[in-house]
Amino acid sequence: MKTNFIYSDKPQENLDIEDELSCLTADLVEFECNLPFLEKLFSTEAGKWVEISLLCQGLQEIEKQLKQVQKSFDGIIQVAWLEYPQIPGYCLIIFFVEDLFWNNLALYNQEKFLQSKRKSNKEEIR
Repeated sequence: MKTNFIYSDKPQENLDIEDELSCLTADLVEFECNLPFLEKLFSTEAGKWVEISLLCQGLQEIEKQLKQVQKSFDGIIQVAWLEYPQIPGYCLIIFFVEDLFWNNLALYNQEKFLQSKRKSNKEEIR
């Protein structure tokens, strides 16, 4: 199925559903405006699958994109994270749609994210 979508304010022409999902999930881990998604994800237990829409509540642009992309298939988009043993402080973020047997994997510097969050929390206290 081909559709036209807009991700990150850049038009994307004739993406198939797998490409749409890849763009959406890349935006979730790449853009600072989506940090609440990562905060919620990392507050869950490592290895626990969570429905992505639960972690994206309040991210209006992502919520709109999710509604649009989910019109193209049945099922849910799930996400989990795991510690990455080869590089301390890093983790794998795994996105999965069982109905499409689609997945996307991101290697993420979780320690840097957590340090930034701790620094931000200290500044808020002052």
